[in-house]
Amino acid sequence: MSEAAAPTLTFRRVWWWVLLPLLGSWIPPFFDLDEGFYAAIVSEMSRRGDWITPFYNGAPWFEKPILIYWAALIPYQLFGSFAPEFAMRLPSAVATMVTAWILTRWLAATGREPSAGVVALIYGSMLLPVVMGHLMTPDALFVMCLAGALSTFFKSLEVPKFRVGTGFWLGMGVLAKGPVTLAFFGAFLLWNYLGEKELRPAWRGGWLGGIAVMVAVICTWYLPCYLVNRELFVQEFLIEQNVNRFLGGDTAHRTPFWMTPIYFPVVLIITALPWSLRALRSRTYWSQCADYRYAARWLILVTVFFSISQSKLPHYILPAFPAMAIVAAISIRPEEFQRVVAQARWALGIVAVVVIGGMAWWGGASGQVEARDELRLAKQVLPGAPIVLYQLPKQEGIAYEARLQQTSLPSMVAYARKVVLMTSIPEDLERQPGGTSLLFTRTGRITPAFMEGVRAQGGELELIPGTGGGAYESYRLYRR
Repeated sequence: MSEAAAPTLTFRRVWWWVLLPLLGSWIPPFFDLDEGFYAAIVSEMSRRGDWITPFYNGAPWFEKPILIYWAALIPYQLFGSFAPEFAMRLPSAVATMVTAWILTRWLAATGREPSAGVVALIYGSMLLPVVMGHLMTPDALFVMCLAGALSTFFKSLEVPKFRVGTGFWLGMGVLAKGPVTLAFFGAFLLWNYLGEKELRPAWRGGWLGGIAVMVAVICTWYLPCYLVNRELFVQEFLIEQNVNRFLGGDTAHRTPFWMTPIYFPVVLIITALPWSLRALRSRTYWSQCADYRYAARWLILVTVFFSISQSKLPHYILPAFPAMAIVAAISIRPEEFQRVVAQARWALGIVAVVVIGGMAWWGGASGQVEARDELRLAKQVLPGAPIVLYQLPKQEGIAYEARLQQTSLPSMVAYARKVVLMTSIPEDLERQPGGTSLLFTRTGRITPAFMEGVRAQGGELELIPGTGGGAYESYRLYRR
């Protein structure tokens, strides 16, 4: 039975299967820390009407490039008032779907029609891509851009004008992840140039157009942001968030040295099951297929590239998953086609239940739902009042329940929809303007001594009726 004899699946026939695990992104609240920061930034950029400088609670914030914010701003302005979680997570879900479509088009263009539709099912049933498709982070957008760049470059080996498309996707990747995109792509090109001698003549032509488009896309944000923020942008974004984080400046996410060679391979294998096992068994295709080698180099290089970095979190390896899906799809023999499709549909259903159910459960178990609902209720009682987020991070000497996230809860800034006073110092409350403010805190933070101090300053502090009774409390703070 030849490969051509196997049934053909188009993306049009499988897209709704790929969409299934991505449903339910509107159920849980924003998860802190990362989603809380990004959501608060989009909310503030929308209020300011500033699409150049990201602001978090009144101050410039350069932890991530602009694409995640741009992508979320439009849906947030359309329906963020009643469904902010769905609005801001929508770009990640769309990017995951587009990535699956890119992989399908890629394999179809190389003549692997039977594998083309299956690759979307494979990618859509991998645990980590589905999880990240539910979250408001730049990662799904970056993976989409990387898949677009690598697929168009492979096509450009036949039709050089496709390098213009490569330049566009690379520029978008720099807007999504930063200059590290170009470092990875450069290393990938070098390996393929050295490893595929017979393809070297196909590298000629099309470069100037691609580079021009890439620079133009990058300049849509990097240039105006530099002109507005100058040295602050260079120091905080280019140096601190790119160079220093790669070299290990992000000490919060460092891992022991002995984990360096195994951390990401273990994450990749576990969160890509069962397809990672198929990919590992497909090594014999290396000597047979140029497209297989191309995808395998992508997979290997991403794993090595991020393993070298001293800063590690499980989702950093996400750019390897499209390559894993391609490698697994290419290895499917025609006689296995129907069985693999059925297996993929089962995997999609299982992943959908695990991710949607797990995120809904964690929203409650982590205390995020309670925090969001408490603040919303308090805002209804005191509409328009200035807001104080008081002693939300873990405080020394105060016992706390392990289930609760003892962080600054930046998502509360997003739900506040205004600049707030965030403090753990009682004296900072004196900076609040006269009149009534809303004070949101964790249960146990407001002590009798604290309340006496407020009264001594001529103020009043009382629990807002209908709030409290759980892990959080909301107070009416009155100052003359």
